[in-house]
Amino acid sequence: DSNGVITFQLTLTNLGERFTLNELWYWLPIPSQANQTLDFVGRWSNERNPQRRDIGIGRWVRESLEGRSGHNFTIGEIALTSSTNFSSGEAWSIALAWSGNSQYCVEKTYEGAQSIGASEYLMPGEITLEKNSSYQAPRMMATYSANGLDGLAQAHHSFLRGRSSHPNSPRPLTLNLWEAIDFEHSDERVKPIIDAAADIGVERVVLDDGWFGSRRSDRSGLGDWQVSKEVWPNGLKPLADLVVSKGMQFGLWFEGEMLQIDSDVYRAHPDWVLQEPGRMPVFGRKQQVLDLTKPAAFNHVLEQVDSVLKSCQISYIKWDHNRSISDPISDGRPAVHNQTNAIYNLFDELKKRNPGLEIESCSSGGGRIDLGMIEHADRFWTSDQNDPLERQSIQRWTAMVIPPELLGTHVGPTNGHQTHRTVDIRFRV
Repeated sequence: DSNGVITFQLTLTNLGERFTLNELWYWLPIPSQANQTLDFVGRWSNERNPQRRDIGIGRWVRESLEGRSGHNFTIGEIALTSSTNFSSGEAWSIALAWSGNSQYCVEKTYEGAQSIGASEYLMPGEITLEKNSSYQAPRMMATYSANGLDGLAQAHHSFLRGRSSHPNSPRPLTLNLWEAIDFEHSDERVKPIIDAAADIGVERVVLDDGWFGSRRSDRSGLGDWQVSKEVWPNGLKPLADLVVSKGMQFGLWFEGEMLQIDSDVYRAHPDWVLQEPGRMPVFGRKQQVLDLTKPAAFNHVLEQVDSVLKSCQISYIKWDHNRSISDPISDGRPAVHNQTNAIYNLFDELKKRNPGLEIESCSSGGGRIDLGMIEHADRFWTSDQNDPLERQSIQRWTAMVIPPELLGTHVGPTNGHQTHRTVDIRFRV
């Protein structure tokens, strides 16, 4: 690539009888002057902290096994010299384009040979190839910079901006209503905020959790993607029309990969939970994971979401994923690989059916930001952290790989929800 990015795509075809694939790695040599590595660690609201260490003898492995890339996920693995900084020095990076389970590795032999690698993490029996069938590994990007870490970032950004799908219009100033109204949905609560948003120049308004089914709290309704007549008796069209009439876009929140036991969809289809047969997984966020590898479950989400989108002028969706996948098993077999491809296919089909639709990837904050999801989403909810001082580091290091125009940045409240720090509005903006 003219931007200095090399892309790899491995495909393994089985020419013999049935074959179970355990792992398929990308490996690249790194020169002897590369004596350190840089990757990223974190947790909810504190994602992508840099971790720099010397390369020692042996193998160093970073695994992500949440069924999503995760808050403690490293977007890439970087080898560099001890003198490399932002503007000078050599650096070599690899980054896997995958939103499921993954692993990165740096290895050095006693004789001094060094290499760096990445792979989708496959569970036992997850990929079984019959004769003449194939497995296609996630794509990998590799980059070299002689101009420090900024050179790596520039190469990544230029490469990604060259895609035909990359947003080419100015990114809208977005108001998400969650922190203003929580689950208290009504015309009386929302309309004055929309009026104020239009007055100050907001360009997109997003109605968050609580508009559907029995979802008056976080204890029920997840998975029933139909507008609640209790809180929106006339549907969402009057609200969407109001937003659009004021020159703004209207957006809506979904969490379509999840469901709750107290929901119509679970009562009708208890077998749609990803689980070891006969054993309900531990609950996370009071919810379970919907098995999108089942065609009927996939079509349920697709048709319900598409119906809501077509009912009014919705040009944007915030798609959340608030729970790691603890029991990724469908009909007795590991399912992360197929579940990951299913959400890619779902997003692509929604965009095909609704031209111009933009999708924001959110995962309890910044838990699914990777080069796989970037091909299907148009914006990332970079973190739930809304303290601007804390936020600076999160934005800076995420932008090592992802162009900043795809990274949502928050103007948070006077008192940060996580840190309780009081910050002046001028600095927050």
